[in-house]
Amino acid sequence: MIWSGLIAIVLSVQPVCSEAVYSKLLEPTLSGDSKLIARAVFEDYLERVARISHSEEGQQSRTSEIKAQQEKANQANVIFDSFLDSLSVLSDNLSLQTGIQNVRRTVILNARQAHNPWPHAKWFDIAAITQTDSQFINTVDSFILRHADSDRDDRFTALLAKVNGDREACADAERRTMQRWAIYNALVEPYENESTLEYRYTTIPKSGRVADLYFQITDKFQDPKTRDIVRGQMALYTSLFEKQKHSLIRLIKNARINEGVDPLSSGCGSISKTKNSILQRTAELRELNSSTVDSMLGILTPEQIQQLDLGE
Repeated sequence: MIWSGLIAIVLSVQPVCSEAVYSKLLEPTLSGDSKLIARAVFEDYLERVARISHSEEGQQSRTSEIKAQQEKANQANVIFDSFLDSLSVLSDNLSLQTGIQNVRRTVILNARQAHNPWPHAKWFDIAAITQTDSQFINTVDSFILRHADSDRDDRFTALLAKVNGDREACADAERRTMQRWAIYNALVEPYENESTLEYRYTTIPKSGRVADLYFQITDKFQDPKTRDIVRGQMALYTSLFEKQKHSLIRLIKNARINEGVDPLSSGCGSISKTKNSILQRTAELRELNSSTVDSMLGILTPEQIQQLDLGE
């Protein structure tokens, strides 16, 4: 039974609830007969998904391939909805209903990254890495139930439009997709912190290399003068980095919310000016990282530098 589920995953049929997701988010909410019945329902679900995962034989045009992928995604979504509906009647226990919401969110947000012309405009699952509350879980679940189908349609519409050279249809799909991103972004932002921003905006240069070097120097060397200088460098760097990072995020958000385009993806909208600004700001952040590392190393002797684990 599990083998069938693995076939579906390997062949990238989405959405699909994997064994790992089921075991982590649903099984712990069940007990007794309900747990046994749910396992049988889950294994039947995997078999149904596996039956739609087989591709047609023979070479297909890119247009036919995209349409076939869309049909499989639609079928997989119907089966997934039916699977969750079957589980929901097993018990009116609040923990089961919350588990179902968690599974729906996890599976759909993961599936959204497949066949997506705008992979950087994520519906990021912030509840997976930070504390939220039941109201947030309910609100996001309602959002997914309302928007996931139309969002999937627009992703495939854009893929087909790009293949067929229909720029207008692609731009329209992108604009609708960014409108949904803006709605989801408003739900997520109250729970945002500096760590989650790095997950949500993955193209922005990270500060990890500078921070690692700072901690190595302050941990390894006890000389007060050296430590004071590097602390001052780190304080200045942190202030500049955060300011530039948030400026860059504002540019990205503005393009998505007000221009209806994702400047981080190869979409269809006209964003040359915004994209150039983002590329420039990104380069400035990389240069800030590099120059700060050089400044910190510049206060050390060659012997001290040799004692550090600088990697490659």
